[in-house]
Amino acid sequence: MTHPAPSLSLADGDPAELAVDALVIGLHSQPDEGGALLPAAGAESIAAAFDGKLTATLALLGATGAPGEVTKLATLGTVAAPLIVAVGLGDEPSGSAPATETLRRGTGAAVRALAVRALASRAAQLPHAPYRERSCQFSGTA
Repeated sequence: MTHPAPSLSLADGDPAELAVDALVIGLHSQPDEGGALLPAAGAESIAAAFDGKLTATLALLGATGAPGEVTKLATLGTVAAPLIVAVGLGDEPSGSAPATETLRRGTGAAVRALAVRALASRAAQLPHAPYRERSCQFSGTA
């Protein structure tokens, strides 16, 4: 069975209404606010869909907003996408946006986290392969 290659796209419009496999959002830490989390710009409608409980839920899952940290959250129908991938971007920037390198690294972390999810679903298609062969598939492509 073949699977389509994963793709990453940028889209305009309200992210809460996008019918995609996963939404990637940025997440800042706020050390001056006792470590409270802050969704990065662009995630306002997603936070609103969670009735203001998005950051609290992510914190319960262990999110801290540290650079490169990835936290996955099932949306349970609160938005069109079934999965939110929150990527830590570090402290809230004092300027208008996080550094380009921070965004690049965060995107890479999210893509790797989603690739592991795709790998797991592919590996599940091989339930009768010997354990050693399955282990090679995981370690060789991750």
